[in-house]
Amino acid sequence: MRTEPEPELVAALTRALTAEADEITVSPDARASLQARLDTERRRSSTRGRAGRRPSRARPRWLGPMAALVALGLVVVGLFVVTTSSLHRTATPGPAQSPSAVPTPGPTPGPTSAGSGRTASTRTGFRPSQPRVAWTVYRAGPDGLYADAAPARAPYDPVQAMEALFQQDPTVPGAEVVPGNGRNRVASLTDVDGVVHLDMAAVDDQTRPVGTEGAAQARRWVDAWVGTAASAFDGYKVLITVNGRPATLYGVVDTTEPLLEPLLGPTVELKHPATVYFPADAATVTSPVALAAMPGAVGDRLVVRDVADGEVVASVTADEGGGGRTILTSAPALDPGDYTVELVRRSGRTEAGHRFTVSGSAPSGARVPVTDPATTPVATTLIYYPGPDQHLLAEPRPRTTLTDAVAGISGEPAGEGASWPFGSLTLASVREDADGVVVDYAKDDEVRPGKPDTAVAAFWAQSLVHTVSAYEGRPTAVRVTLDGRAFRLFGLLDTTRPFTRRDVDTRTSVDLTLPTSVPTPGPLQVVGAVGADADHVTWYVVDRITRETLFQGNAAVAADRTYAFALPVPAGRYELRADAVTATGRVLASYGRSPEIT
Repeated sequence: MRTEPEPELVAALTRALTAEADEITVSPDARASLQARLDTERRRSSTRGRAGRRPSRARPRWLGPMAALVALGLVVVGLFVVTTSSLHRTATPGPAQSPSAVPTPGPTPGPTSAGSGRTASTRTGFRPSQPRVAWTVYRAGPDGLYADAAPARAPYDPVQAMEALFQQDPTVPGAEVVPGNGRNRVASLTDVDGVVHLDMAAVDDQTRPVGTEGAAQARRWVDAWVGTAASAFDGYKVLITVNGRPATLYGVVDTTEPLLEPLLGPTVELKHPATVYFPADAATVTSPVALAAMPGAVGDRLVVRDVADGEVVASVTADEGGGGRTILTSAPALDPGDYTVELVRRSGRTEAGHRFTVSGSAPSGARVPVTDPATTPVATTLIYYPGPDQHLLAEPRPRTTLTDAVAGISGEPAGEGASWPFGSLTLASVREDADGVVVDYAKDDEVRPGKPDTAVAAFWAQSLVHTVSAYEGRPTAVRVTLDGRAFRLFGLLDTTRPFTRRDVDTRTSVDLTLPTSVPTPGPLQVVGAVGADADHVTWYVVDRITRETLFQGNAAVAADRTYAFALPVPAGRYELRADAVTATGRVLASYGRSPEIT
């Protein structure tokens, strides 16, 4: 998406908000900070695939400049709303397994016909299903929040994360041991309609921070509650009650209204000290062994060695998908014996290490994933958006009606680098006539991505013409009207005559177009595009709480480098990952979404 601040959009937002609240002032610094956070998140969502991490908060890729401006306005008036879509948020560590580790061949389904929307999968195995290894726990420190981790165990109840926060001392250096923390007892932790509800059975009502920094310290303690609870559900808003009623925590923090996850605010700094979380030094554990560590940078590795011969028996690498700031986790099966686990920096220096003993094996509790379930092919068309350097960026979408295709260019693109100048136009109707297609708009809010000249406006118009032509399967002229009459499109282009298709450079956005965070009812539609070197797509549907793979299969790549299929999925909240795979089985990139099926 376009990322540069647009003065016209800022001004339009300011006027709109002022109509509702005279006291609203849009801070350019605040907008820039929010925009930077959203841009970073987008990059992590798209690059996470190259790492194969769960794209846990898919923010992802779904917030462009318009959404960023609206989000800022809502923050200003206290109604900031973020739609969950993708996968790990910026600066929010969470469990993930990097494909930098060598994939272990898993169950391989038999051949299927390409006509079913899948390719024969005998060329490569699936990555094995791995349940959740760790919960992300935020710890208060003297200068911010510190990322910590706690082991996850079956049954995977998010309450485990809160219990670790209250009942266990920090494993991360620099974090505070909060006095009286053990008196905090959790009754339940649930997620209802996008709000995480933390109900406490008892809270520490005796400890009161004192001094000039007392109130700030109390807020950091509660920020750790909110961040930990939100992370368990990939949420951002947490309602805290005590036996079902609001409270004032530590005599400072009122919980009458839901609290925003602290990382969304501009004042909370998150620390990522490089460390091995677990297994603890001198611990005796069973196989498979839960491993978790925080890397210091991209390229750092979590390495397990057999003490007897010094051989590396397991390894996972911090990659671009996590920005070097995502908790590394793995659960290798190890024979009984003594091992060391070390955090090895990219330079080769060992940062931290623990020695542990494996006493035997225990059932992992992982469910066997459903391999290659029945999918149905989905017909697609291409929606074109203006991109940088006078390129049109094409995104595949399900082929339904011409009206839906035209409406698509008014919506936000799924990929990065594109703009949607037709977003300010409200579509009224689309019809075909003897000369081509007539697109009539009901109104124009006149909000543009920048100040175009005539040449740029003409280029923008080609996104409409190319979209219509792609649907029709031939070059098609498009006449544009406003309330049935000719007008100046984008304030510059005369629409008396139809726009005809002209050759411009085009590219297909390599990304997942669907599903959205809340898909339409019915089978889950998965639509996307891959690069030239990909032979097929291997996809996974993952439980968002347990991190187990529930369904997995392969999808064929069409001649135009797109893929599309529909998958029946029960109601629930999932993560979807699609891997672009070569004919030899090498994963080129991964793309993710976090759909909620109702």
